[in-house]
Amino acid sequence: MNEAFFSILNLLLFWLMWFYLWRPYRLDSLREDLFSIRDTLFDQALNKKISFEDPLYKEIAMLFNGTIRYAHRISFTSSVLFRLRVAEKYPKLKVESRLYVSIRDKITNLQDSKLRAIFKEMLRDYEVSVVRYMISTSSSLIIFSIISVGYYFLLFVVQKGVRQLKEGFQVAKNHTRRLLREQVKDAEYQVYIGIQDKPRTVC
Repeated sequence: MNEAFFSILNLLLFWLMWFYLWRPYRLDSLREDLFSIRDTLFDQALNKKISFEDPLYKEIAMLFNGTIRYAHRISFTSSVLFRLRVAEKYPKLKVESRLYVSIRDKITNLQDSKLRAIFKEMLRDYEVSVVRYMISTSSSLIIFSIISVGYYFLLFVVQKGVRQLKEGFQVAKNHTRRLLREQVKDAEYQVYIGIQDKPRTVC
């Protein structure tokens, strides 16, 4: 009886800490990371590497500001449910934010290679921050990531041998990163919907 009581109490305490301490902390941490990345964008305009009126600057600023404002909408569970619903109703359609696609295209077309590299790194830092938030606030995604890395790591070791363990771990991480990239696209879409404030299904 006592063991059952303490087990329930521990689960309750864990639930309270997870939802009322850990998740709010990770949300604040994500926003701090995004503020820092946005400062890098502002510095580029301040140093006249890009104009404040440039469409690329405005679109990236909109993406960062939108994510900061609507970060609470980002979750692994909602992303999975959203993707399943879209796949069921619109199996041939690809879910992506028009804003993010436009940003990627504009960065690719930049003539200044150094500036292009800076913006690519900026977007990569943005994606990493979102993925870290999603993993750290979703117990199911934590388990999924561990299983995914372990699966691809063992698969590589079986195929290539024990001598290439370091390479195998890198391959496993790359496979998992590609799987998580879909969740980032869903997060970007949720943010985009928040910016537009219109309940669209596919963008």
